[in-house]
Parts: sequence; C-alpha cells; structure tokens
Amino acid sequence: MSCQFKPKTSGSLASLVQGYKNEYRKDKNNELSYFRNMDFDQALKKAAYAENKNGRKFSHQYRLPKQASEQAFKKFTEIKTEIKATQNFEQLYELLDSNLRSIQDIGDLFIFDTALRIGAKLNYLPKELIVQSGSKEGAKKLGLTVKNKRVSLEQLPSLIRENLEPYEIENFLCICHKEFEK
Repeated sequence: MSCQFKPKTSGSLASLVQGYKNEYRKDKNNELSYFRNMDFDQALKKAAYAENKNGRKFSHQYRLPKQASEQAFKKFTEIKTEIKATQNFEQLYELLDSNLRSIQDIGDLFIFDTALRIGAKLNYLPKELIVQSGSKEGAKKLGLTVKNKRVSLEQLPSLIRENLEPYEIENFLCICHKEFEK
C-alpha cells in the first residue's frame, strides 16, 4: 500500500516543505496528541485497529482487514510488557516489526504508522528516518540511499533536515514523492 495523499502545493522544494508545514503538520501532530492523551491499553487497541478520533480508520489503513487488526491487537496484548520496556522509538519499531511481520495483510506502512502512534503514547518519536512505500519512493527520487529501511539524515537537503522532524520527513516524502520528478 502506498500513500494516497497529494500535496496541495507544488513547485520548488522550498514551497513543498512550506506547504507541508502549512497543510499537514497540524493534522499529524493532532493524530499523535490523540494517542499521547489516552491510556496505554486504549492506545494499543486504537493503534491495532488504526482508528482515529472519529472512530474511522486512518486513510493509510482503510483497506486493512478486520482480522489483521484483531491479530495485531492480540499480539500487542501478548507483548505489552515488552512494548513498555522499550527505551526509544527505534526499539519499539523493531519490536513491532519482528512481531507483526508474519500477520497476513500487515506491511511496512502499518508497522511504521502503528509504531508512531504507540510511540506517541510512550513519548517516543523517531530520531532516524525510517522509510517504506511512498516515503521510500520519495527518498529514491531525491537520490538518497536507503539501507535497511533507513536514510541517513545527513543525506537530506538542509532545507528538509532543518525544517522537519524525522517523522514529518517520512510523511513529507510520502505525500510529495510524485512531485520530486517534476
């Protein structure tokens, strides 16, 4: 599954970054705040079902079958202690990746988005740029080297690196990847 959004602005890299900040930053921060402000068990359930504050699936996961969410939630309850024991986003991401990967219909995008949502509850945000689907396409179109789903932040144009956090960069690359070839 790849990103379905289209940037509302196009043009130079500077205008795309500014457009992202103006049009998408608030929504992403509201999503993370929603998860940060609920209790841990509720955050696990809402993350497993990719459910937003309106009770609907997040757009990235609208095709996710209910049985995949049920299996993810079951797995979360089994590894809840391990989830709480993680020290940072990257550890959380690796834990979820290794435990969810075998579930049918669960892929890279779900794993990253879910780690980001649960990470918000644990006050973890990525310090590394982890890419998949549309964000991976965006990284490649910018000529960045992707290794083990990661991109070194130093490779990024300073305009991106200085204006966006790693989780925002992942989202930005996904949203804008089609604009990079224009």
